Formats: sequence, C-alpha cells, structure tokens
Amino acid sequence: MAKPFSSTELLYRIQNLLTVRDLLKKRFGSCLSNETPVLNAEFIQNKDEKFILKFEKVIEENFTNPDFKRTDAAELMAIGERQLNRKLSALVDHNFNEYLRKFRLRKAKTYIGSQLQVSEVADMVGFANVTYFSTCFKAEFGESYKKFEDKSITNTERSCLES
Repeated sequence: MAKPFSSTELLYRIQNLLTVRDLLKKRFGSCLSNETPVLNAEFIQNKDEKFILKFEKVIEENFTNPDFKRTDAAELMAIGERQLNRKLSALVDHNFNEYLRKFRLRKAKTYIGSQLQVSEVADMVGFANVTYFSTCFKAEFGESYKKFEDKSITNTERSCLES
C-alpha cells in the first residue's frame, strides 16, 4: 500500500486479510473433521495456501513416524519452529502437535472395520503408545476405538441385512 493512504482503504485491507484468514481456518481446519466447506478462491492468499498445502504434504509423508516432531516439520519446510506454530495457529487454529494428533486420529478412523488390532492401528498411524492412542481417540470421538469399530461393524451388518 502506497503512502499516503486513507484510513478507509486501510480498514478495507485489514478486513480483507481477516476474512482470508477466517476462510483458510474454515477450509483447512475442517480437513481434520472430514468436512469440506467451499473456499472462495477469490479471497485466498497464494502464500498462505502454498504454506498449508506444503505443510499437509509434509504431514502426509511423515505422520506414520512416531518420532516425527515439530522440529522435523519445520526443517522440512525450511522455517523456524516458532514460525511454524504461529502460522498454523493463525491459519488452522491448531498448533503443530494438535494438528498432527488430529490428523493421525482421522487416519486411524479409516482403519475401522479392517479387523486390525488397536495396537496395530496405533502403530500404523504413528502413535508409539497404545494407551495414549486410546485416550486421544476417546477424547476426540467420544468412545474407544474398539467401541467405535464394533458400532461401525454392527451398522454395516444391519445395512447388509436390510438390503
């Protein structure tokens, strides 16, 4: 913005930036809850979108590693750890650890009905400790992995019988 500028122009710019941030939070924050809101491309700031897409790629490639930390992600993205957390908090309303945990839990949910043991699923999605996985799963989805799976299998059987 070139100086001198009017206060109304500044307010419009600030309002537009806040709108963009809110849209990005809705779009990429909902990726963790499997919702898919429509994002108006007109408002997207290219730099922020590229950051989120790069971050999601880094997470997708490394989430199975239980030793994957914020340090590793920041290094792979060529930014500082604190900057990574600040950008994530601003764009998706989660810090790195929250985002990674929710991402892993969402992936674990895809294994429901696969007849795998809870320990196998926990290991496959990057949790080193099965107890911690179970605690996180219950906190996120309201019931244990096993109950969630049993309920899913029961619903599947019921729908097969009705067909």
